[in-house]
Amino acid sequence: GIHAPEFAFEKVPKNVQKAVTEANIKYPVGLDNNFSTWQAYDNKFWPAKYLIDKNGLVRYTHFGEGKYEETEEIIQTLLKENGATITEEFTNEKSKSNPLEKQTPETYLSYSRGERFANLDQLKKNTYTKYDLKDNLQSNEWSLGGNWKIGEESSLSGENAQLKINFSGREVYLVMNGPAGTQVSIMVDEKTLTDTNIKGSDVKNNSKIVLDSARLYKLIKSDTFLENKQLTLSFPAGVTVNAF
Repeated sequence: GIHAPEFAFEKVPKNVQKAVTEANIKYPVGLDNNFSTWQAYDNKFWPAKYLIDKNGLVRYTHFGEGKYEETEEIIQTLLKENGATITEEFTNEKSKSNPLEKQTPETYLSYSRGERFANLDQLKKNTYTKYDLKDNLQSNEWSLGGNWKIGEESSLSGENAQLKINFSGREVYLVMNGPAGTQVSIMVDEKTLTDTNIKGSDVKNNSKIVLDSARLYKLIKSDTFLENKQLTLSFPAGVTVNAF
C-alpha cells in the first residue's frame, strides 16, 4: 500500500501507523509525503487500485470506491496465472439496483475543493465569519451555522458552530480534529442517536462524539440504505473538520 496524504496531519508517521494498526492492515504501507509514487503512476485519485501481474505489467486499474467484486475476481485470475490454487469460490454479488449510484460523494469542507456548499453567498476565506445554517438542504448539500473560519483544506469552528449535510448512504464518516476530550453533538432529522440503531461506533450513548486525535470518525452505520437524511453536528470552538 502507498499512503499519499490528503491533509497535513496525514503526513505524520505516527498518525499513519495508528490508522494502519486500527484498520488491521497486515501488508506494508509506504508513506509518500512528496507524492513521488503518485506522480510516477500519474495518479489523480483516492483510492486507486493497480493490479500488477507476475511479469510486472499493470493489468487492471480502478479509481475511487466500488467494483469490489470485479477487483477480487481479477486478483484471483492473476493469482491463478502465477500457479496459485484458489480454494474460495468467487461469488459475484452485483445487483441491478446499485445504492452507490445514489450515495453521497466524498464532500470536502474547505474553499479549495468544497462543492455543494449552501452558504456560498456568505463565503469568506481564512477569516472567522458568521454563517446562517440552512434548512431543507437539497440532496448532498451541506451548510454551516454560527462562526467558522473556512480554510484551503479544512474549516475551523468558532462560537455556536454547527454543520449540516443532507446525506444518502449506509455509513457516514467525518475527518476531524480538536483538543482531546472535546465533545461534538450529533442529530439526524432533528433526533438524537441515543435510541436509534444507526449510531456509528464513535458515537457515545449520549449522542456525542469525543475527540481523541486527528482521524476519521464513524458517525452513522445502518443496516439499510438511508436516503436524504439531514445530519446536524454541533461543535465547541476549536474543532477542525476536513471532509465527509
